[in-house]
Amino acid sequence: MLNDESLSRSTLWTYFVAEFPEATGLLPAGVTEATHSMVCVPGKALLRVADTAPDDESVDPTALAPAVEGGLRDWALHMRRTGFPSAEYPRAAKLYQDLIASMLGHELDERVARTLEEFGEVMRSAAEQADQKGIPAASAAQVTSVIAASSFEGAPAAARTRIVRLETSTPIPYEPGQVVPVLQTNRQGVWHDLAPALPYNELGQLEFHVREELDVEVGDYVTLGAAYGTAPLRGVDKRPGHRLLIVADGTGLAAAKAMVFDLMERDERPEVELMIGVEHEDEFYDLHTFASLTSSSEVHDWLTITCVAEQVIDPEDPESPAIVEGLRRVWIGVERLASATGTWWGRDVVVCGSVARCTLITDAMKEAGAPAPTVVAMDEEADWFNEH
Repeated sequence: MLNDESLSRSTLWTYFVAEFPEATGLLPAGVTEATHSMVCVPGKALLRVADTAPDDESVDPTALAPAVEGGLRDWALHMRRTGFPSAEYPRAAKLYQDLIASMLGHELDERVARTLEEFGEVMRSAAEQADQKGIPAASAAQVTSVIAASSFEGAPAAARTRIVRLETSTPIPYEPGQVVPVLQTNRQGVWHDLAPALPYNELGQLEFHVREELDVEVGDYVTLGAAYGTAPLRGVDKRPGHRLLIVADGTGLAAAKAMVFDLMERDERPEVELMIGVEHEDEFYDLHTFASLTSSSEVHDWLTITCVAEQVIDPEDPESPAIVEGLRRVWIGVERLASATGTWWGRDVVVCGSVARCTLITDAMKEAGAPAPTVVAMDEEADWFNEH
């Protein structure tokens, strides 16, 4: 299935529509092939099963390793937001059996067939348990504010970036750095993974930093799925004296903001260096929020903020959007500063942004000899099996 994904996706779509014609409304209108995850997640699960197959013949060969079972359960919970019925997962597993047999040109090995059946049962069980516990499959949120983001009050709007604030009737649990799937009501089946810019709160208030992902106005509703992904602060030593470097590129600032605000609420926290990086200085936004933080007695002893831009309009221009009192500024590529001698020494490192920009930054740090940082990339494909 993984060797020729384009063929697999189109073939799977044919099987899927024939078996579940009503389910086409769960995917974007006009699509002619299955999603990437519909092919790759089961395919990777099968590869994991093959890699972890026991040598002991007395062990059930279809018994799933914890990483595989846990990943499938998480994927089933993630898919609940689409409305796919939990009871249909075994029938979907049979569909995959038929698809793979068709592509191979012969009947499936009994072990593979039984493994796929087990996949379906694991996912059915996970989704049904969540249904029985009354855990919402998805939640509605109303847009309360849409702001053209700027670096400080009165400055020109930052390039393409908007700050969208919402409220939900039922708070959605998440940790800083995790992402929440978001569906705009008039965009059937088009989900975007966005990192909340505020820590979880019981009032159900959320903030997202978006570019093209959402086109909403005050009063509009969106649908939110369950949060998932890396929670960077879990692995960070938060005791005083320890050090944390957070590199936020572009709208990766949202995840970084949530982490900083979360640390503010703790009794103990590490020393934090926050780098806010952009390619061009007119992409800076929300700097006034961070400038007000640095002037606060609550953070001045543990939080340092540096604004980093590779391209500038005029470094000497007093109207430069990057100039905000209380914030340091450096005109250099953020990957060069993050990987510079001494910057990362003795620190836990978290990098937030797009996959492309995070890769640029982490590659530069790796070349400089830095240990692998924790990455929060909103557009990164989830690896359900590495979470376990």
